[in-house]
This record gives sequence, structure tokens and C-alpha cells, in this order.
Amino acid sequence: RLHGKMQLLGIGTALRVLLLPEDLIDLSRDDIVALFNTLGKLSESLEAIPNLISLYWERKLGDTGEPSMIGMNSAEVNLDSISPNEIALKNIREASKVGLLSEEQEDLLVDA
Repeated sequence: RLHGKMQLLGIGTALRVLLLPEDLIDLSRDDIVALFNTLGKLSESLEAIPNLISLYWERKLGDTGEPSMIGMNSAEVNLDSISPNEIALKNIREASKVGLLSEEQEDLLVDA
């Protein structure tokens, strides 16, 4: 409960800083601590997104024997050796395999 209160205070402080005129902003020590604590928690959450996306697709696709490009960042893919069209086609095929796209939708995307 304490962490939730701290995050709400941090979000409220951020909104005050963003929305109030400069001369009306009066921040206490608690406001500043909550703001930086919330910023730190938000940063940690954003850093975890690529890892969570990869875990999701690993579970969703299972072990197909092919490396998945979905959820990979640009540092993991050598863009010099793979064209953007190849990446798009591979992602369309993988989405179709897991049932996110119907055959008709896959055909429309591939033909486009």
C-alpha cells in the first residue's frame, strides 16, 4: 500500500509540474522524493518491455526451430543482411502460425 501511495503522489507531482504555472508550483521534499521514485519505477518497467515481449512470443510460438524476429530489437537483428520485406514476411508468417491472422488476411498482407 505504501508503494501505491508513493507512486500516486509521484504521478500527482508530475502533473502539477506539467500543468501549473511556474510561480504556483510549491514542491515539498516528499513530493520530490515521490516524483523520482515514480520515475525510477517507470523506467524499470519500460526497460523490461523487450524482455517480456520476447518471453510472450517464445511461449506463444513454442520451439519451432526458427529464430523469431518478433520482439527483437535492432541490436539483435543484423539489418544489413536482412531486408525489411523479409522481416515483415517472417512476422506475417509467424502471426499466421499462431492464429493471429487468418489465411485470407495473410494472403492480403503478402500480396500488398
